[in-house]
Parts: sequence; structure tokens; C-alpha cells
Amino acid sequence: MTAIKTIGAALSLLAFVLLPVGSGAVAAPATAGGTTYGDKPVFQSSNNIQYSLSDDKKAFTITFNPAFEAAVGANTSDTALVGTNVLSVVIPVTGKDVNTTFVLTASITAEDGAGGLLMVNVNDQQTITRFKKTSEKEVLVQLKYRAKNTGDIRLTVFLLAERDAAHPKAAALIHALAIDSDLAVASKRKKKDTK
Repeated sequence: MTAIKTIGAALSLLAFVLLPVGSGAVAAPATAGGTTYGDKPVFQSSNNIQYSLSDDKKAFTITFNPAFEAAVGANTSDTALVGTNVLSVVIPVTGKDVNTTFVLTASITAEDGAGGLLMVNVNDQQTITRFKKTSEKEVLVQLKYRAKNTGDIRLTVFLLAERDAAHPKAAALIHALAIDSDLAVASKRKKKDTK
């Protein structure tokens, strides 16, 4: 048994000595939880997004410039009954499991006879939030997403503003402000729940 311990210690020492110093061959240890987002999207359907990644690569925020919105009745010459807008983004993921919540923050307003919906779709899961007549307010559309062994996040946001034919002058506006996700928050919540 002593011979096995001695051989193991010698092999460990040999491996340490043979590692190149300063060559970049020694990687930093993986962060706790292991799952991280990629440095940038590998696909985006529009050029008006800004993708900001946290230092630990566990959170991102997508903002828009110019605005990402859908509207009907935006001006007096607008006769459309339906206005739509779609955004798709593919973000690479490293690690085995994804456990997070995607949050779309938007401002909505609708006159009598108008309304709309906001849909967030991530891979094979989606959520829809509908609205009718409302003064301007901020809404949060949240999608709790869980997946094993996924290599990417295929995020699509669909905005629909519409008005009833009986109210041809009614207006509705959806103005998307940001999309956020934070893997670390979900990880902390899971640890707290298991205590």
C-alpha cells in the first residue's frame, strides 16, 4: 500500500513539474455551477440590439437602439389594424444545465378597443402576456427556463399591437426596454430552497 501512495505522489509531482509556466496552458478553474453564456450571440435577426455580458458570464442584458416596438394608430395616417415586430437571438451556452428566468421589460399602452400581446419563446418553452385598454405602464414578462445538456439559447420575442375594426382610431403601443437573464440568481434560489 505504501508503494502505491509513493508512486501516486511521484506522478503528481512529475505532472506539476512538466506543466509549462506562463504559456497559458493552465486554465482558470470553472466557476461554481459551471454554466455560462457566450461572449456574443451567434445569430441575431436585427442589428438594433446591444448584448451586455456580466464578468462571470452568468448574466446578460439585451437593450435596443433604435427601439424595438410594435404599434397601431401611432399617427393619423396609420390605418392598419395590426402591428407586429419579431426579434430572434441565439446565444451559446457552456455547461450541462440551464436554470434561469428570462425577463422582458416593456412599456405598454392601449386605448379602448385596442390591445396586444408579448410572447417570449426560449427553445421549446414560451409564455404569452396579453393586455387590453390600459394607461401607460411597465410590464415584466417572465419565462422560467430549465433544460439539460443544451448548447444554446434560441430566444425569440414577438410583439403584437392590434385594434378592433369597430375602433379604427384606437391606438396601442408596445415598447420593449430590455431582456435579462441571470443564471446565478436561479442557482442561489435553488440552494436556498434546498436548505
